[in-house]
Amino acid sequence: METRGSLETELLETPAAKEAVVFANTASYVLNRIRVDTSADYVAKSLTTPQIIEAIRDILTQSSGTVNELVKFYVLLTSLALRPDVSDFKELLISLSFGSIPWAREIITLILQEQVPTVVKNIVYESYGRVSNSARAISTNTTVGTVVTGG
Repeated sequence: METRGSLETELLETPAAKEAVVFANTASYVLNRIRVDTSADYVAKSLTTPQIIEAIRDILTQSSGTVNELVKFYVLLTSLALRPDVSDFKELLISLSFGSIPWAREIITLILQEQVPTVVKNIVYESYGRVSNSARAISTNTTVGTVVTGG
């Protein structure tokens, strides 16, 4: 696949990603370790969600079964956790056949369970009648209210 081929191997196969795959003992271990690695961030910023899914499919159908291919697979899979639109592809992800790749199905389930709609707002607050600082708030529910701070 051209998309996967355009990714730089040294940015995909980082030492931390390799270590996470080699020493993995649970799906959450793989997900949590690779998600904070630069390799997953690189993929999430370089490819769209459909391109990542296509690259995953390519590995599933053309994989040589090497450790490096497994590392690439897990980096691609984990990068989906960093994509804001991954829940739009839930049905497609659930329908993928991962064969005998350990923890792939569990990682997809974990990623999809984590997806909570968020709303980001910029807030300007006042202190003693003058506008002072601005802050960024992230809300994961629909509660609306006023924030009161001491002064």
